[in-house]
Amino acid sequence: MDETIKIVAPWITGGLAGAILTLISKTWTERRQQKRLAVNTAITAFSLPSLSSPAALKSGDLKVAYKGTSYDDLFLYSVEVRNTGSGSLDALKVVLLIPTAVQVLQTSVHTQPVSATAIQCTKETPHNIEHEFALPKLERADSLSITLLAHGKEQQIECVVRGIDGVRVIKGTHDLAADRENIALSLTLCGALFIIADEIPLFGAVLKAMALVAAAPTFKKMMRQNNQE
Repeated sequence: MDETIKIVAPWITGGLAGAILTLISKTWTERRQQKRLAVNTAITAFSLPSLSSPAALKSGDLKVAYKGTSYDDLFLYSVEVRNTGSGSLDALKVVLLIPTAVQVLQTSVHTQPVSATAIQCTKETPHNIEHEFALPKLERADSLSITLLAHGKEQQIECVVRGIDGVRVIKGTHDLAADRENIALSLTLCGALFIIADEIPLFGAVLKAMALVAAAPTFKKMMRQNNQE
C-alpha cells in the first residue's frame, strides 16, 4: 500500500492535477469568504384579475375591507433580505420605491432571529416615494423583513439595497450564478482527472471511469439549465 501511494502521490500533488486542485481549492475558499445578500420579494393582490369574458366578474366587483374602509385595489407587498454570506453587513439600507399613486396603509418591520431596530425615513420625489429602512448591522444568517399593506392601481414597488459595495446580491430563492460556477468547477475537475488518468500507473482506467460517472449528472444538469433559459 505504501508503495502504491508513493507512485500515485506525485500525480495528485504536482503537475496539471496539482494546479487544478489548487485552483478549485482557491475558488471554494474565496466563495466561502464572500459576502452575500439574498433578496426575496412577493406581492399579493386582493382583487379579481381582468378577464375578457363578458360573463366574468369584474375586478371592481370585489372589495376588501380594512379597518372599516372598503378597497378594490388592496395589495400586500413583502420583502426579505437575508445575510447568507460570510461575516456581518454594516450600514445596510433597504429602499422601497413606491409610486406616488400608491397609498401605504400599514408597515411592518422586523428582524430575525435577533430583534433590531431599523431606522425609517421617507423622501418624496417627482415619480415616487422612497421608504428607506436603515439597519446598522446585519449579522450572518440574520434577516430583515418588511411588509406593506397598500392600495392603488399601479401595484409595482421596486426594492433597492444600498451600502453593499463588494456584496453579491442574489435576487429570488435560487442562485443561478452559483449553480453555473459549481457546474464549471465539477466538469473541470472531472475533465482533468480524465486527461491525466492515462499517465497514472495502476489506477488510470479506474480514474477514467470515476470521472465519467461523476461528470454525467453534472452535464445533464447543465443541459437542463440551458434548455430552461
